Amino acid sequence: RRMNIQELEKRTGITKQNIRFYEKKGLLHPKRNDSNNYREYTEEDEKTLKTIRMLRKLDVSIEEIREILEERISLEEQMRRHLEQLEKRQKELKAGISICRKLVHTELSALDTEAVL
Repeated sequence: RRMNIQELEKRTGITKQNIRFYEKKGLLHPKRNDSNNYREYTEEDEKTLKTIRMLRKLDVSIEEIREILEERISLEEQMRRHLEQLEKRQKELKAGISICRKLVHTELSALDTEAVL
């Protein structure tokens, strides 16, 4: 079954602009209709876009998504790596939150950076 970009946008929740962006980045390869040269999308394209959307929500990079889609790395291995990155960021965020809590009631003139750090 073939669909146009408007239908694909409705079915995936991804804007036409983002669909075209993913095409330009080589993550999606729609066929062209020979008679009018319009892009025609398949259910496989829809599935790919939904996968891209899910991975982008996890903050997976475009290049990492490409590696997954091109099967240069398994989803499982990429998720292991991404989980490590997220856990590292989580530790950094916790440290930042801790410092912010210390500073929330501090005036700049009373700031003792050595004590905070």
